[in-house]
Amino acid sequence: MTAGDPRPTRRITFWCPLEVAALWDSALRACRATAAHHLEDWECFLVLAGCMRDTWENQEDPHWRRRYRIFERDGWRCKAPGCTSRSGLNEHHIIFRSRQGGDDSANLVTLCVGHHQQGLHEGRMRCFGKAPDGLWWDLGVKPGGEPLVRYFGDRMVRCRPFVSMASPRPAAIASPHRPVVATAGVG
Repeated sequence: MTAGDPRPTRRITFWCPLEVAALWDSALRACRATAAHHLEDWECFLVLAGCMRDTWENQEDPHWRRRYRIFERDGWRCKAPGCTSRSGLNEHHIIFRSRQGGDDSANLVTLCVGHHQQGLHEGRMRCFGKAPDGLWWDLGVKPGGEPLVRYFGDRMVRCRPFVSMASPRPAAIASPHRPVVATAGVG
């Protein structure tokens, strides 16, 4: 703080492992090396924080805008039946990109990292249909067997239309069957 500067200053200190302290020192040196003049620690922190913000929240990036739009549409929560997680959110391609699934909003749904990675990509659950209101879910999938439970949206159902796994677009419904809502007794 200079003599004429009325802003109060505070010194911030933190404890961390030696590896983190070395990384912090390295980041400060790199920031100062790229600047045209000497920067104080707090100025380097502002530069580093701005770079992180620009990298992770770049609203000009079309991928960021698409992800934001899907998360907003899905209420910033995982859409797997019964899940209310609002953290670790991923956008999932209902028809995988490896099967020529597109980036249109009907092919994207918000999932928490657990349902996305350990559920869908490890084959424990399946998702078919069109987002946001036409999704079929098979939960508790076992190789060569029927799932433990099926949902249409958030409603448990007894069956879903037949969808050929060989089809390049599994969202295409090949049967006119309508879902039957399952009822469960409590007691």
